[in-house]
Formats: sequence, C-alpha cells, structure tokens
Amino acid sequence: GSDTVELTVIESNTPPECSFKLPSDGTIFQEEDTIEFAAIVSDIDVPNSMLTVTFDSDVTGTLSVGTPEDDGDYEFEIDGLPIATHQVTLTVVDEIGEMCTDTIEVHVGTPPTVTVLTPITGDIYDQGVAIPFTASVTDGEDSLDTLSLSWWSDVDGEFSTEAADAKGLISFDYSDLSIGTHSILVTATDSHNMRGEWEFDLVINAIPTTPEISISPDPAATTDDLSAVIGTVSTDEDGDSVSYLYAWAVDGITSSASTDATLPSSATTRDELWSVTVTPTDGITTGDPATAEITISNTPPVVTDVVISPDPAYAADTLSCTWTYSDDDEDGDASTVIWTVDGETVGDDTTLTGVFVGGQEVICTVTPSDGTDTGTDAAGSIVIS
Repeated sequence: GSDTVELTVIESNTPPECSFKLPSDGTIFQEEDTIEFAAIVSDIDVPNSMLTVTFDSDVTGTLSVGTPEDDGDYEFEIDGLPIATHQVTLTVVDEIGEMCTDTIEVHVGTPPTVTVLTPITGDIYDQGVAIPFTASVTDGEDSLDTLSLSWWSDVDGEFSTEAADAKGLISFDYSDLSIGTHSILVTATDSHNMRGEWEFDLVINAIPTTPEISISPDPAATTDDLSAVIGTVSTDEDGDSVSYLYAWAVDGITSSASTDATLPSSATTRDELWSVTVTPTDGITTGDPATAEITISNTPPVVTDVVISPDPAYAADTLSCTWTYSDDDEDGDASTVIWTVDGETVGDDTTLTGVFVGGQEVICTVTPSDGTDTGTDAAGSIVIS
C-alpha cells in the first residue's frame, strides 16, 4: 500500500499576530464587575489550533491559557479581580516558540461614596437664608481631600465644588438658590473617574412682602374702636396665599386686648400711644412686619337733660339750671352756662335772679367741657308764668 502527503517548505517562519478586542485600554471596572476579555489572533504559517494564547495580569498572574477558535477569536470572562490597576498582557506563541504580545491597562476599584447630612430631602428654607450643607465621603483608594466634589441644582446648575477635608467631611453655607423646588445632585469623583452620587430635594420658599398699613380712625378718641387698615397688600413670589398676624401694644408694651385687626375702644385711654404690628405669613414663613401707631385723643363730654327749676316759675323766682354730665374719659365737669331771656344774654352762672315778666322765655344753654375739649351745646327752656 502507499500514501501521499503534500508539504510546503517556506524560507523562514512568520510570528503570529494578536490584539485585544475587549476591554479597551484604560477601562475602569468596579470590584464586583464581571470582566469580559477578547482577542483576535492569526498565523499565516499554521492553523490557529496550533497557537497558544495566554492572558497575564502583573498583579495576579495568569488569567487564562488556551487555544483560539478557528476564526482566531479567543474570549473568556473573569470575576473578582482585586482592586488595583492591572497591566494585562496578551501573549500568542506558535509551534516553534515565536510570539506576539499586546498589552492594555484596566483599573478595578470602588467608586467614592457620598452621604449628605444636611439638608435632608424635603427641607424648606426661606429665600436668602444661608443654608448649611454638610456631607461626608469615603473612598477605598484615593485620599479623601483629593476627590472632586460637585453640588448641582436642576434649577441653578452647579453651585459648589467645595472639597472634603482629610477626614472626608464637607461643610459650607450657601444662600443664593432660586425660589422653588430643587433636585440637588452631589457627586464625588476619584482619580480613576469613578463616581459616587447622592440626590435629594430642597424647597426655597419665597418670603411675603411687607404690607403698608395705617390705623383708623385718625384721629381716634377713647370711644373709637381702632382698626388696622392694610393699604398695599403683601405678595408672595411663589404664589402662596398670604395672611396676617396682628400684635397690638400700648406705650410699647404688648397688649392682650386683641390679636386681630380690630382693637375695642374699651381697651384705650386718653393720651395712650397705641401701635399695631402686622406680620405677613404664607403659612410657612413670615415676612418683615409693618407697624403703625396713634395717640388716643380726648373724648369731648356730653351734656343732656338740661332742666330749669322751679317749674312753673314766677316773676320773682330765682331760677337754677342743672344738667346731666357724662365723659368717657371720666374728667370733671367744667361746663359753662349762658342764660338768655327772650334772646338776650343775661347771665353765666348756674342760677339767675331777677324780676321777670310773665310770658318771657328763659333759656339755659350749657356748653359741656372737661377742661380740654368742649362738646355739643344742650339747652333747657321755661316760660315765666
């Protein structure tokens, strides 16, 4: 029997060719990631099945050894590469020991962690108030004070890049966030561009504007109820409904007589200085208050029931004029009297003596006075019998 084989004798051996397909050079993985490695190899002299493929890490040693597929592909996955920057070398050896290599760098690490301590999500702050922002960061590889920090609002954009200290603590105040609801994203990025995040919501509340107020009536006497009158109302930029808080004070001392817009006259006395402070509120915060004040004026006295006696009166009688006097300020009666007979003034005392003539009309007119103010005249009359 016989057999025949055909051989090709070449002048010299050609080394194999090889390159990484996966992962890309400089790729960053987290510690728990499954990493897929892939390479393409070839040799013009021999079939791929005669090649030996090896992957080595300068940190952990050999990762994989094997033979490529017929099409030159070689793939494998690996879990649990330790945290480090790995130089991974691909080596392909042919049947006589000639080789090719390719090298990439992959980093396995843990991203920083960020924990915001203040504010907490849903917190509400007034516009313009310095908000205390505090947070802490950790990282398994980098110094904490080298991490890149960013505080970002979906309304205002980035508003702080305050770095952490060596212990990983961040603390700063910021007062310029716009009115409204903000979604705040805090990121910490390490030297390998690995990033940790923390997100929370924050509300910046608009402060109601200060109203313009006055007290009515003006002037006010002790008989008048006082009312706080709002001329220019308060407004609230974020649309909240505004109400008002009222505080009354007398001569600088807070009074419990009223907590609304009206102060009863029973609480006031002449010459007292009353003030009302009106504070706007949107139910969340209060705005700057407005204050108005007024001094309580004297209330003029009142005279009623002016009576001339005796009645009936005769020509030789002495007439007396009496009246009922009232004064809310409880001042003494300093009223004045004018007597007239048939329209002619004849006296200014409380009594009148004379020789009258039957049929004459005698009138006693009383002008009420408390020594400060005068009231409305009142009169009584009689006809001489």
